[in-house]
Amino acid sequence: MKILEFDLLVVIYSIYFHEYEAINGLQYIV
Repeated sequence: MKILEFDLLVVIYSIYFHEYEAINGLQYIV
């Protein structure tokens, strides 16, 4: 169960950081 929970956290963090980088990218473009 811990492995599944860890994988879920990794997915959430990866999506969060991906959107965070996308927002920073837009700021750099502007």
